[in-house]
Amino acid sequence: YKITDKMVFRAGYGIFYLQTAGSGATNNDGYSLATPWVSTVGGDGIHPAAPLSNPFPQGLLSPVGNSQGLLTDLGLGVNAYQQQHPSGYSQNFSGDFQIQVGRGSVVQFGYSGSLGRKLLWGFGQNANQLPDTLLSLGPALDQQVANPFYGIITNGTLSGKTVPAQQLLRPFPQFASVNLSTDTPGASSSFNALVVQFTHQFSSGFSILSTYQFSKALDNASETQAWEIGDTYRDYNNHKLDWSISGHDVPQSFVTNLVWELPVGKGKRFGASMPAALNAVVGGWEVSSIIRFASGLPLQFFAANTLGVYGYGVDRPNIAGTVTSPASSPSQWFNTAAFAQPGTYQIGNAARWLGNLRFEPTHNSDMALIKNFQVNERIRVQFRAEAFNVSNTPQYGRADTTITDGGFGTVTGTTNVGPRALQFALKIFY
Repeated sequence: YKITDKMVFRAGYGIFYLQTAGSGATNNDGYSLATPWVSTVGGDGIHPAAPLSNPFPQGLLSPVGNSQGLLTDLGLGVNAYQQQHPSGYSQNFSGDFQIQVGRGSVVQFGYSGSLGRKLLWGFGQNANQLPDTLLSLGPALDQQVANPFYGIITNGTLSGKTVPAQQLLRPFPQFASVNLSTDTPGASSSFNALVVQFTHQFSSGFSILSTYQFSKALDNASETQAWEIGDTYRDYNNHKLDWSISGHDVPQSFVTNLVWELPVGKGKRFGASMPAALNAVVGGWEVSSIIRFASGLPLQFFAANTLGVYGYGVDRPNIAGTVTSPASSPSQWFNTAAFAQPGTYQIGNAARWLGNLRFEPTHNSDMALIKNFQVNERIRVQFRAEAFNVSNTPQYGRADTTITDGGFGTVTGTTNVGPRALQFALKIFY
């Protein structure tokens, strides 16, 4: 909408259904079978069972195909595919003002947001997890009780005369686990941002584009790309516990890129009539740069998962006190004393990602110095000298966030910005 000759308002909304992902229900239960080694009684992790000298006292299992119907893989871990598999979607919306502030210069400011629903979790889950309401039973969960499946289940952790009581309290006690695919839908996300942008179009040999963004990203399952951001569930029955800032949340970001053709040489403001030999040395120079300042990525914390035996994916530490350190350094990035291991039967209270503990902020500048040589009307030669992280400033990376590690709270590496790198290139245009 045109407000004045130099001001317009724009807004937009769209809903986008995500491309179908995954390969569907392709599990080969019944047709491929591995015999599990039961090293503790009923898989309780406490009482030793079959030794290495005789790891499979009941013999090896053989695939049965579909001959056993719903009894297939009874007593073992099975793979499941959610019957209701809706398509995930994202709602995107924005509104901004664009104002001309001078010849060739425009300021733009506005809001941008999105909501994601029914997204794929991106990590496997165990639907046969012990309900969290039963964790209060404490040590009684680990007590051996008579196994009602004895004689029916002949192999695996549920084939003995006794099993831990917690196994019989699970939703599907006849199976060791019920494993859901990484392509299971159900995750949600939210993103809101204030964006300010200044653009000066190329004129008099100079152009610049500067953008500032103040934003917040929330979700209960961030993308999992292994080298920096990874996720898993804490409690299959209560995903609300994991609603937090996203693993890729960067609340503040400022980026500027510019190109400047120095006004010296033939046809330029200074030295327009200089001799060809002198122009070959001092004329035709160009400088370009990209400068970025941004918040660091958030940190995610881990405790010893004493609940893993009950089907829980991960446990977070308990937080009591101020987690930030007034004198943060690579040797102590945060206040390690504020974190504690939860009780054996307790779910930790730490958020999935902590917004007040992050990587070191990004502050990086790349620069290029370019020299153009006009050989004749058809041929131009360009020499480029480029520097990445030109100030050679270290960017400290992820701190050790596993509270049981000896290096908990220390930073031993840098981000992918890397040390200063120089490269040279020669290009011929014809």
